Amino acid sequence: MREKNEKKIKELIKKLEELEGGVRLVRAELSKLIGERTSVIREDEQQRANILLDIWKAGSVITQRELYKIASKHGMDNRGLGGFFVGKKPSLVKLADGKVALTEKAKENLVKWGLIPEENA
Repeated sequence: MREKNEKKIKELIKKLEELEGGVRLVRAELSKLIGERTSVIREDEQQRANILLDIWKAGSVITQRELYKIASKHGMDNRGLGGFFVGKKPSLVKLADGKVALTEKAKENLVKWGLIPEENA
């Protein structure tokens, strides 16, 4: 019974993620029609955007363990998370207490992608 429930939950989560992606595309199309400047998420950025959005929804500061769970939820191996912490403008920073936080650049990207309103960044 439990295995059946877990399978159904995973199916529903996948459907929900697909619907969310569709909603973002419709929102972007509407924005174009009314003259708002917007950016559609490129396919190669989708996984990254979903991970950053989940961190933002969790309050923008999470534990390393929570980061691993979010990455796994979106099909990313923990070894792939290093890219979030490097570069001129990284998306994530490690805090002194061992937690992980979104950077301003990550929040700017979430706004640019139309995933969060500018006033909530």
